[in-house]
Amino acid sequence: MSVYSQAFETSVGKTKPMSYFEYNQRVNHLDSPVRFGVVKDDQLVGSHTIRPLLLNIDGHGVKSGLTMDSFIHPEHRKKGLFTRLVTATTEAAKDRGWMVILGFANRNSIDIYKRQLGHVEPGTLQYYSMQKFQQLGQAQSFDVEEHQLPGATEAILQQDKSSEGFRVSVRKDLPYLEWRYMQSPESRYQVLSHGKEFLCILKQYEDELQIVDFFYTDKSCLPRLLASCMEYACSNGKLLSFWLSSAHPLYEHFKGLKYKTLDAPQHLHVLAKDPKYSGALGKLKNWHYVMGDSDVF
Repeated sequence: MSVYSQAFETSVGKTKPMSYFEYNQRVNHLDSPVRFGVVKDDQLVGSHTIRPLLLNIDGHGVKSGLTMDSFIHPEHRKKGLFTRLVTATTEAAKDRGWMVILGFANRNSIDIYKRQLGHVEPGTLQYYSMQKFQQLGQAQSFDVEEHQLPGATEAILQQDKSSEGFRVSVRKDLPYLEWRYMQSPESRYQVLSHGKEFLCILKQYEDELQIVDFFYTDKSCLPRLLASCMEYACSNGKLLSFWLSSAHPLYEHFKGLKYKTLDAPQHLHVLAKDPKYSGALGKLKNWHYVMGDSDVF
């Protein structure tokens, strides 16, 4: 794994701890990841990984995969290696019965996914950060519990209806929440609640508090969710940030506020290996993304 992390740093120009790669490359509650690499002169010069994910599509559980940790060494780009790696991992995932592949691409690679690999782009996701609390309605009181997910998961799942009304969503169950939050080595997560109502999970990332997952009983909770998160972040001297599609229902509640964005959005791309899922996947509205560790919901 040290060879992999060194190759990633050389190719991408970013450093990630070994624990990050060990977590993402190990077997999760569903399956082991699919990973292919390219070696040149005994050096790893490229790699592509698809991590198993279970989606709900029109009420049915569908084995799927999330692309991540892709890189090509600068000296070996524009030689078709990226396309070959994605093709190989996708076919291997299909052999395991994974019917949907999705991920997030930057502007350099989205055209390859679309034009050469047959992926569809339902939309882009933009980064938003808000530094100062702005009136959204009454935030009221709030409580934050750190590392209480083992005790909170069942209550969260019984209450949460955030995926209702969407044709596609990640299947959130006890094994998923345990793997996603309690086993992750990289981040400290906080559960934000309003009384007995769970609102979201926050993650500290540098000087930001990022919203990494939403929980609500109906869409009328969204203004309170956002207002409470903004107030809590401000009280802790942090920015509140998240990556979100303009089609997500939460967007309606902050689009008139002051916020900062980045010049380069992330592009959601999906590939249905079974055509019967194409219609639902082409109309995704409920996805958001977290830059720090490529979460997807």
